Amino acid sequence: MSNMHCYFDETKFKIDDNEYIGLAGVFLTDENKSEIIQVLETLKEELESDQFLGRRSKKKIFHFTDDSQEVQLRVIECLRAQNLRVYIAYKRYEGDYQNMYHQVITKILYDRFQKNHSNTFIVNYEENPEIKPTRLQSELDKTTESIRTIKPEFPSPILNKVTKDEILSVLPDYFLGTFNQYHNTPRQDFKKRNFEKFRKKIRLIVDIDGGKFYHKHNPYIVE
Repeated sequence: MSNMHCYFDETKFKIDDNEYIGLAGVFLTDENKSEIIQVLETLKEELESDQFLGRRSKKKIFHFTDDSQEVQLRVIECLRAQNLRVYIAYKRYEGDYQNMYHQVITKILYDRFQKNHSNTFIVNYEENPEIKPTRLQSELDKTTESIRTIKPEFPSPILNKVTKDEILSVLPDYFLGTFNQYHNTPRQDFKKRNFEKFRKKIRLIVDIDGGKFYHKHNPYIVE
């Protein structure tokens, strides 16, 4: 039995003046996790030592909205070469942030739990004052019990709160950053290319309200 590590982050974006909450989950194995950490630490050192790209506040590097375009492109090229899988889901925002968060994260996790039921999942989510760990744990427990009605051997997932100092928090942050940018900014060529560079890593995008599933045979496209 092996571990499956998943890292989550959330964002808000608009489609046709409607506001949505979206989450990205990035999934990787024990082996992939070690490799990616090493690659990212090396890249971070390179960026910090570059007099043109480094920042006075080193903790700022590897945060999509804070990084310069040059840094973004370096990180994107790095991540697209890694062995990982990304799943994104979104739902129209209706005011109860925590409840909406629960609905979207469990939508992503349910299918992944079912299809990888022999793995122990370590669910890493970024700390957020609007997300209460006890309530999120309760939702995770409900999802686990639902999976066990069809996969009784499914091991209990582990819930882990992380900060932006965790180097792997860059994973969902960057995939969501390009997804958000694809919707919320005038789509200059480079912004469109950022999303396209990640397209093959994104296995599934789910429009929960519309019941739509986007994948390589039904690509996600914003006109």
